[in-house]
Amino acid sequence: MTRGRARITATLLLSLATAARAQTQTGVEERRNAAVTLLTGEIEGVTGPVDRHCGIFILTGDPSGPPPATRRQIQAAVRCVLEAKRQRRAAWAVWQVAGVDATVFDGLALTRFGDPQRVEASGNGAALQFSPCLRPRVDDDGVIICRNTPVDAKGLPKAIERLRDDVRRGVGKEFRAVVDREAAQDSTAAGLSPDASFSATAARVREALRATTGAEWPICPLHRDHALELFEQHWLCRKDAAFVAPLGKLRRLRPARPLP
Repeated sequence: MTRGRARITATLLLSLATAARAQTQTGVEERRNAAVTLLTGEIEGVTGPVDRHCGIFILTGDPSGPPPATRRQIQAAVRCVLEAKRQRRAAWAVWQVAGVDATVFDGLALTRFGDPQRVEASGNGAALQFSPCLRPRVDDDGVIICRNTPVDAKGLPKAIERLRDDVRRGVGKEFRAVVDREAAQDSTAAGLSPDASFSATAARVREALRATTGAEWPICPLHRDHALELFEQHWLCRKDAAFVAPLGKLRRLRPARPLP
């Protein structure tokens, strides 16, 4: 009798554990599916309607399982996005990050006239983060690497020199002293990173030029109704998320493509 009760108890416990696992699995899947719906909706809120989906890769079960997308699949998705750029078509591709949470995703998104943007969904209901990504490639671990890079300590003097070249070429050589004056205010003393320090210097230079000339600088050559932003050593049109020129290579150019 004792052995029979023990067997019944063990069977009951096993059934309860299986049911609990099934409920957990269902909860993960429901959470993931809700995240996917929200994610794709938010992406297309930025890109507009997309007629070319370059892939969405999601885990089939527990978020601690193997990655849903291999390096080869991610490379194919990146090539698809870059081909859409050549065709001036909006596109996106996203993949779930394994071993973290059901709502953590990585990927790329593309508007019709812009450059790819890195898409990061950090989970827990946080808003998507979009960051322009010039010439994306995939490293050996399947991580997206962008050609645009922040300024590091070694490259800070060179970045200042390139900013001086852009000011000389775009505003006049007499304004190079503005760059030197503002660069002398060393923002690294405030605990900023080299990239943040350079961004602060560039912002002061632009404000000084605006105060002196009465005009924003540099004006976007694609739209001519707003100024470019400096993002990781490249001049960026935020309206189209399009890189216009590398730092130090800014020119007074006519638009390279029809205005949208």
